Amino acid sequence: MTSPFIVMTTVLGLSVPQTQSLARLELSESWLDFGELQVGDSSSETVEIENTGEVSVRIEDVDFGGDDSFQVDGNDCEGVLAPGKSCEIEVQFEPEEAGRFRGDVEIETPIGDLEFQVLGEATTD
Repeated sequence: MTSPFIVMTTVLGLSVPQTQSLARLELSESWLDFGELQVGDSSSETVEIENTGEVSVRIEDVDFGGDDSFQVDGNDCEGVLAPGKSCEIEVQFEPEEAGRFRGDVEIETPIGDLEFQVLGEATTD
C-alpha cells in the first residue's frame, strides 16, 4: 500500500496542501497608501482577491483593525469564490483630524488568512 504525499505551495504567505486540486488565492495589492489628504476629504481604493486555483475557496470573513479614518467593505467577497473568479474589497479613507493613520485588513479562509495594510495621512493646510 502506498501512502499519498502532500506538496505544500506558498502564495502570499499561505501554505496550501496540494493534492490533485490546488486551492490558491491571490491579492492584487499587499498594501494601499492613500498618500496625503485634506481633513474632511475622502478617497476610495480597491483590492482584488482572485481564486487562481482549481477548487472553490470559502472566504469566511473580512476584518479590519486600525484607525477609524478607514472604512472597509468586504461584503462582495464573503462566501464561496469559484476558480477563475475574483471579488473586491473597497477601502475608504476619510480623515476627520490631521495625522498619520494605518490599519490592517485580514481575509479569513479555511486555507489560511490573507492580509494587507492601509496607510494614509491627513493635513489641514
